Amino acid sequence: MATTDTLERLDEIVLLHVDDDASFAQLASTFLERQDDRFRVETATSVDEGLARLDDCDVDCIVSDYDMPGQTGIDFLETVRDRDADLPFILYTGKGSETVASDAFSAGATDYLQKASGTEQYTLLANKVTNYVEKYRAEREVHRRSRAMQTATEGIAILDAVGRYVSLNEAYADICGIAPDDLVGECWDRTLTDAEAERLRAEAFPKLAAQSPWSGEATGRRPDGSTYLKQLSLAPLEDGGHVCIVRDITEQRKRERERRRYEHMLNAMTECVGIYDHEGRFVAANESLASFYDLDPQTLEGRHSALVQRLRDSAEDDPYRELLAGERDELCGEFEDDFPNHGHALVEYRFTPLTIDGDIEGAVGVARTVTDRERREWQFRRYERIVEVSGDPVYTLDTDGNFTFVNDRFVELTGYDRDAILGEHVSLLMDDEDIETGRRLITSLLTGDDDRDTFEMDVTTASGSVCTCEANVALVVTDGEFRGTVGVLRDITERKRRAAELRRKNDRLERFTDIVSHDLRNPLNVAQGRLELARETVDDPDHLDTAAASLDRCQRLIDDLLSLARDGKHIDDPEPVSLAAAARESWRHVETGDATLAVDTEATVRADRSRLHQLLENLVRNAVEHGSTGGDRAATLTITVGDCPDGFYVADDGPGIPPDERAHVFDSGYSTSADGTGFGLSIVRAIAEAHGWSVAATKSDDGGARIEVTGVESA
Repeated sequence: MATTDTLERLDEIVLLHVDDDASFAQLASTFLERQDDRFRVETATSVDEGLARLDDCDVDCIVSDYDMPGQTGIDFLETVRDRDADLPFILYTGKGSETVASDAFSAGATDYLQKASGTEQYTLLANKVTNYVEKYRAEREVHRRSRAMQTATEGIAILDAVGRYVSLNEAYADICGIAPDDLVGECWDRTLTDAEAERLRAEAFPKLAAQSPWSGEATGRRPDGSTYLKQLSLAPLEDGGHVCIVRDITEQRKRERERRRYEHMLNAMTECVGIYDHEGRFVAANESLASFYDLDPQTLEGRHSALVQRLRDSAEDDPYRELLAGERDELCGEFEDDFPNHGHALVEYRFTPLTIDGDIEGAVGVARTVTDRERREWQFRRYERIVEVSGDPVYTLDTDGNFTFVNDRFVELTGYDRDAILGEHVSLLMDDEDIETGRRLITSLLTGDDDRDTFEMDVTTASGSVCTCEANVALVVTDGEFRGTVGVLRDITERKRRAAELRRKNDRLERFTDIVSHDLRNPLNVAQGRLELARETVDDPDHLDTAAASLDRCQRLIDDLLSLARDGKHIDDPEPVSLAAAARESWRHVETGDATLAVDTEATVRADRSRLHQLLENLVRNAVEHGSTGGDRAATLTITVGDCPDGFYVADDGPGIPPDERAHVFDSGYSTSADGTGFGLSIVRAIAEAHGWSVAATKSDDGGARIEVTGVESA
């Protein structure tokens, strides 16, 4: 609400008085402000100063002298008229002549007044200013309202006290179907049917007479005889007339009627139908859809759809956004969930864009529950899709052993066309022995507790080649009755070939180790025994000591060769082993002299316990043998077992391994020690590879050797 000060400022009349006689201007201002307390007089003593005042404040009227230095009052008037053609301008001058008055009115002066003696002239001037300002403001308000009426989208008309059109905007005329000039001066009932005119006289006019507004609907009539529905708002004016605001609601009511019909139709549907906005919120829903949420349709409106959110969360992109962006024609699928009034249900859905006047305003979703029969069909289709895209050959047989289904991968494996397989007996691909094995397996499944098992069989392809397959067979039982079998094949031909090759290699290896163990070790044992006897009869045993050292070296070579041959076999059954405990146990089985062991690990690894011990023994022995090079350094040698990324290490603080030799230390026979066999680190690599590990030689933090074992599985 406006304050008293605000209202006073709104009623204020700002007068600009321009006169080169400052004392007269001040005197005139004083008398004018006494005549009317609404006056606020601004003074200027030249045309330039007067123009500057016009730039600084809003002026309601200008009173100007005529004869001033530089520019006259007429010059000032012409400049003002370039800015505002209607601002009241009174030429107030002591030089009275018909010529000056004529020039003033020709230039657009509002009035001409000659200065006189006495104070009565200020009363006359004040009255003229008040009248011209009120007229100026009224005309300005009329123009403002007229512009507002013409720019309004709603139809607006002014009617006089007897109900004739005084003015109206283009929107009002367009609604009535009559040109504005043809309607001005006409009676208000020209735009209505006779019945509606009578109704408004009875309903609306009494309220307008009581200075109260009225609003409602009415049926309008155009000159061509067509009718339309309009919303009317009538408000009384002080002069007895009234303002009429009209809006054509024919299409709105038509759309509303269409929407009521659609709502009845949608609510009669058993399918769930909803309209969704761009954010996935319900705009409208039929009763079937609302029942799934145990709500009424109105309560559901504005809530986010769980289904739309599910679709967005289950995809890397946003399929709902793509639908509303016009990048998809539809969005469909199925989902299962629990619902308040329907329990656990399988729902099939389909979303399409909601397009209005070419723009996508949202989405229409239709969903329905799937019946038990459709559910079985749906599950069957899903299984079919899974089977079709499976990377393994899949088939089904009836109870007689005839093919009833094969997937694409089965066709690729056998080389037969699908039509050539379906309906044929399994003997097309299998020999009698494998068929009999399959029969026994099915009989065992039918009488036992399991419903699936595995056996190997040979498959003869269309080209005549034979591949060995592992068949995973399961029973197909419906309503307690055996209907056939389903099988998944895996081609294991290459695996069988590798296994056979491995067995052959292992056989050769066993024969080799037997020869080394029996045919070489026995003669060495005899030679060593004879050497001990010879020591008792020879006075100078130096040559015998040299021979004994050579025989010991041969014995170690045989032991290492046998270990290398046996420890390279693949490890099939690893177990959890404490790395710290294995390191300490291995240390006790190696001659380590004055060296010390440091254990910096708490890891438990999956390994063959005995072979891990042997790996660690060889690494410790290698560190002692090669770390002792350098004399006194061996007395302070420290060997550390610790963790490294993806495995463990064994390091020492000895002289280390030269960088150019690190790549060769795991080769068989490689050694930098005169007493070494060269097989210690080869055995380490063989044991590591049997576990699936990798080994590498590098430099320790103390400058010594560091052997890293990686690819180790933690337990």
